[in-house]
Amino acid sequence: MLINKKVTYKLFKNRIEKIEKRNKCMKLWKSINYVNYKQIKNYCGKINLNVVNQPEINTFLLERLDLYEEFRKRQNVFRLLGKLFRKIGTLEIIYKMKWFHNYLPYMFLEIRKF
Repeated sequence: MLINKKVTYKLFKNRIEKIEKRNKCMKLWKSINYVNYKQIKNYCGKINLNVVNQPEINTFLLERLDLYEEFRKRQNVFRLLGKLFRKIGTLEIIYKMKWFHNYLPYMFLEIRKF
C-alpha cells in the first residue's frame, strides 16, 4: 500500500485490473476495506477495549525476506531497505515513537478488555 488505497490504485491500476480479470474477480480492489492503527485504537477505546500494538512484526517480515525465496522475489525492493534499517537500528527507534505506528505497513494487535 502506498500512502492510501486511492493512490495505490492510480499507480497500479493496469496491474490490479489485469489480476482481477485473470482471476475472474472484477471490482475486488474496490471492495477491500483498509483501516489503520489509529482507527482501530479509537474504535476500541469507545467500547472499552485496550489495544496493544506489537510493531516488531515488521522486523519479522523483513527477516522473512532473507529466509524465503518466494517472498524475496515479490518484495525484493524492501529487502535492501530493511537490511539498512536493521543494521543502523532505525527500526527500534521507530518502534519507540508511538505516533509512527500509524504508518507501519503491518499490524499485530492485542485487543483486551480493560
